[in-house]
Amino acid sequence: MLGTLVEIEVVGSESLQIHAAIDRAFQVMESVHRSMSRQSDSSDISRLNRAPLHCVLQVSPHLIAVLREAMKLSDISDGAFRPGVCCSARWDASCIDILQDTLVCKRAEIALDFDGIAKGYAVDCAVELLMAEGMAQGVVNAGGDLRVWGDRAEKAVIRDPEQPEHAAAQVSLRDQALATSAAYDTGQGAVSWNRAASWKGCWSVSVIAPRAIHADALTKIVLGMSADAAAAIIDQYQAESLILGNLSGVAHAA
Repeated sequence: MLGTLVEIEVVGSESLQIHAAIDRAFQVMESVHRSMSRQSDSSDISRLNRAPLHCVLQVSPHLIAVLREAMKLSDISDGAFRPGVCCSARWDASCIDILQDTLVCKRAEIALDFDGIAKGYAVDCAVELLMAEGMAQGVVNAGGDLRVWGDRAEKAVIRDPEQPEHAAAQVSLRDQALATSAAYDTGQGAVSWNRAASWKGCWSVSVIAPRAIHADALTKIVLGMSADAAAAIIDQYQAESLILGNLSGVAHAA
């Protein structure tokens, strides 16, 4: 689901209780997938994208939660994080009104895309359900967007952007989330972003944060802003970033 392989690992004492909790965690992630999938015509995000202007639409609480967070991240990053494209030069809260917990109204022509934040949100939903059901320790991993909880630290490997089959770094996570955005060498030339220097060739940006939704979105903010501006936002979310790549041979943490 969510366009990737999802894995859940839980440590506990009662096998039946663990398996039932894991089943429910997969179910909540599936509900996020149904709401956020642009490939499904019946998803909330597809229905909202098709809706005429000023039409009030009922959507899931999942979409509302992600939309609120996306608006906030877009605002504090001065548009570096954008969950979609609309008629204005900058995506902002004026594109969509949140009327109630499940009601929205589209005010501008827009194509929402939550691919940069939905996986992290789904991981958080699963972790919070498992914790509420008494699972004291575990890992939820959605294609590399993962969150660890409990007393035991877990090791996570970050791939080398120039040689994806090899590890470039290893991090230790305890009650933390990790997400990575990467471009590998496909021979298709430079990838440029809205910052002072262009990102070319092979690179990856990883972010460690308390919640997966923020780790997921903050990788895009690091890519889209100057180093100083991104660092201020990283600090605001009690996060840290690791950049690997061939931008002047840079490999550094912030």
